[in-house]
Amino acid sequence: MDENQIKYEKKKDLIELINSEINLIAFEQKRPGWTAWALLAGLFTVFWLLINEMSPGRVNFYNVLFIFLFFSLLMETVLAAGSLFSIKANKEPTEPRFYLSSSYSESRITILFQVIRLITLIYICVHLKFQVIRVSVISFYIIFIFLLFGYVLILILSYLKLPQPKFANLKIQLFTALIIFVLLFISTIGFTSTLIKIFGTLDSVDFRIGALLTIMVYILNLLLRTPQNVPLLASLIEIRRDLFLDKIDVEFANRQIDIALAGLQVEDLLQENVREILSYQDIINSKLRQNIRIIETIENLFPANLKDLQKKELSDLRETVLALRVSSDNYFEECGSLLDALECCIEKFNKRTRWIKSIDKRAKNKINVVVEKFNIGFSEINKQLDNVKEKVHATVSKVQNVGKDV
Repeated sequence: MDENQIKYEKKKDLIELINSEINLIAFEQKRPGWTAWALLAGLFTVFWLLINEMSPGRVNFYNVLFIFLFFSLLMETVLAAGSLFSIKANKEPTEPRFYLSSSYSESRITILFQVIRLITLIYICVHLKFQVIRVSVISFYIIFIFLLFGYVLILILSYLKLPQPKFANLKIQLFTALIIFVLLFISTIGFTSTLIKIFGTLDSVDFRIGALLTIMVYILNLLLRTPQNVPLLASLIEIRRDLFLDKIDVEFANRQIDIALAGLQVEDLLQENVREILSYQDIINSKLRQNIRIIETIENLFPANLKDLQKKELSDLRETVLALRVSSDNYFEECGSLLDALECCIEKFNKRTRWIKSIDKRAKNKINVVVEKFNIGFSEINKQLDNVKEKVHATVSKVQNVGKDV
């Protein structure tokens, strides 16, 4: 089997793998459940029922808000219990994997909706006319302000490209879910006690309107969470298309599939910073080589004995030396700016590595290997810069002294 045949077989196997992944995702999407059309139909139905319940003079605004707050709290508690008991110990990969926080951008509308909903619930609780157990109210504020802060933070992160761990720490996940559930449960007990006390004074219309409002908000939340397209599916289709059209090779396609399915590796997170550093290093080296050529040109212009030159030749030589010195000074100034920019790039690189280590300690060894490689490169370029600077300073000093003689 020749080399082309081997490449063809690898390409064929990879396309089959991509097809199987695409078919699996498509099958998951077609499974029975809440579809966008079903949710829209449910939303309009609840809205119609809500309109029919509205009767001028019969609706007690404060009662409706309390019922809405109670059912929203009850629903949050039930969902928190479901999340707590559904946490599983997934097998993590041997090496750390990450994703970028900018991927949250696809859920900004949903996040913004949650922020508005939480602010509304906190506002309603602040203006309640009913007495609720103090501990329950405090628990309510703690948990809902905590959730509000979390959603605002995610919204901010969606505009950044900060690495995030692909797999959350199981202990932290369990602890957080347990604390949320306990605080919600304490709040629910207090609000349930208050509801029982005032139940006889509540009108059935107020009760139904409050319940319908809760259902409508919940359906709207589900509707916003329903994905119109799956990013992973779109990525796999694009990789398959590019591979089929020979825009990418099998090795690159393998790497892209691995990132799409498992997440980014440490090298992927640092790739942009490393490329920027290497780019500045290349530019600095080019500038230094140009500077060295100028210095060598200046040195070659001087004869062994200046006394042998005529007056006009001395004048021309002086002008040439001065012009070359100006060019040399300009190159030095450019190199100085580039060195400052390189230092900024290195600092950004170090900040990014510190952040990666802080979110996943397993990345420490991997980062140390990458940093060690580039530390060698940094030390080499610094040595080269020092050597060139010494040579340039010595030559410029010589030029200045000779220039005086001229």
